[in-house]
Amino acid sequence: MLIERCVVKNKKNLPSKVECVSFSKTVVINTTTKILFDYNKRLNKMVVDRARAKVRFKATPINFFIALVIGKMVKTHNAILILCTNGYGEDAAILTRSIFETLLNIEYILKENSEERVKRYIEHSQKIKGVYLQALSTHTDATAHSDSALSDEEKQKIISEAAMAQEKYDFKINGWSDKSGYKMAEDVGMLADYEMFYKMMCGLAHTDILALDGYASLDKEESPKINMDPSDKYVEVTLVSVFDYFIKIVDKWNDLLKLGMDNDLQKFFDEYSSSMREIKSV
Repeated sequence: MLIERCVVKNKKNLPSKVECVSFSKTVVINTTTKILFDYNKRLNKMVVDRARAKVRFKATPINFFIALVIGKMVKTHNAILILCTNGYGEDAAILTRSIFETLLNIEYILKENSEERVKRYIEHSQKIKGVYLQALSTHTDATAHSDSALSDEEKQKIISEAAMAQEKYDFKINGWSDKSGYKMAEDVGMLADYEMFYKMMCGLAHTDILALDGYASLDKEESPKINMDPSDKYVEVTLVSVFDYFIKIVDKWNDLLKLGMDNDLQKFFDEYSSSMREIKSV
């Protein structure tokens, strides 16, 4: 099932204002944002309800991978909605980056050589464990964070498995894949999102100077004023983006495990698309 992207442009002066009380400040949510909240919450509930029902599937590496993904993405999606509700759109956008990266991994794994790619993805965990263990043994000030329950034999096993995984796949510094994130996005037709939304989210995560815009200002006496209250900044664009990425992940989950959600997902997405078109025409 193919779900296309539906982009919503910001609309000003929309009717009906809804207020969401957030700590010491009231964040005003316009009609567009309220509708986006509603669709995201309904999507999350749809996934949770289906996941809590008995789901039987053949335990192949790919199927188990997508099951792991859904568990993580439901929690991350919920966290994003909580942050947006409370006026922390910037931090919600940072978490949305994780959902984008997950979708990118799924699309790249499933495009071709899926069995080999998912094995490479899973075995990269051996490399990561080895790197962490090496860091703990190198930096004595980090030993407080180590797992003292690990025996010397267990540590040696981790180091050995990490070396074998590295020799087998020749992992590069950019992660599990044999391609960079940019090249992966280009390969699966996600380059536009990568260059616009993903880079914006990375800027927020890494605190680029543009990400700091608006957090301080000068008053008439040129004294700095720190702006740290909740706001609607980045809330709407995050809700649009996360819905788009999450429903595509859910779509892959449904297809791989044959969950029978095709009609419900398509009907729900068509309803969402219709609502967004009505908003854009206001």
